[in-house]
Amino acid sequence: MTSLRGAQERWKARAPPKCKFFFWLLLHDRLWTGARRMRHGLQDHDKCSLCDQEQETAHHLVAGRVFAREVWYRVLATLELAHLSPPPGTSVVDWWLQSRLRLGQQRRRGYDSLLILGAWCLWKECNRRVFDNVRQTAVAVTDAIHEEVDRCQAGYSHLAALWASSASA
Repeated sequence: MTSLRGAQERWKARAPPKCKFFFWLLLHDRLWTGARRMRHGLQDHDKCSLCDQEQETAHHLVAGRVFAREVWYRVLATLELAHLSPPPGTSVVDWWLQSRLRLGQQRRRGYDSLLILGAWCLWKECNRRVFDNVRQTAVAVTDAIHEEVDRCQAGYSHLAALWASSASA
């Protein structure tokens, strides 16, 4: 039996169950993206419905698109971690697992939670754009991620520790 990269870290992260399940789907490449719909014969192309430039994969929607990378940069910059923003062409799991190793042990669980919550918010934004024809700016999505983190901080002390350590840095 092979172990899925990132599975153990995902289970240890603190986030609402729906967000952790979503991230599990992301890690397993089971999100209903253009590429998956095409594989199942549900549409005749796999281009991103938002940028129409690249194949619509989970990675592209959550960390590969220019919009997603801008959101991650903004979120991570507030924590003085902008250097951990996703580089172009790296898979979500590679980016996540490599960037978390550049943090101290105390901040990793908070970082894991932040990435799960951020990916969840980016996925919701993508769905809003596709199904509701409503677009938010990168600043608005960044604010939505911060609001999601604020809601979770009370129950998840690791998130609070991530923010506190950046404030004292």
